[in-house]
Amino acid sequence: AAGCMVGVESDDPTTCTPVSGGFTVYAKPGTSASSLQEVGKSLKNIIEAGMVAGLYETEVVDKAVYIGNRDYFSTASSAPISGQSDEADKSNERLHIFIYILASVCLI
Repeated sequence: AAGCMVGVESDDPTTCTPVSGGFTVYAKPGTSASSLQEVGKSLKNIIEAGMVAGLYETEVVDKAVYIGNRDYFSTASSAPISGQSDEADKSNERLHIFIYILASVCLI
């Protein structure tokens, strides 16, 4: 499939499905840019380590592969935003819960 960059050995026939996404981190006032970059790197490392360890493999998922940073998102959209809608709040709350679950699974 387009976007599948890493070959994976499998005993069963599989279909590669690229999954793209991102994280949003809400920092407290006064947080330095370098601290935010470290948080971003840490989140990515947690996800990558979980994939390497096979934590996301299920009856459906034969293998999940972390491929690193890609230019799927515009750098213009990464600027901090001071306000947001209720719809964005609900979406971000679900994302935060998902991140916490992933981080917990990786730490177990």
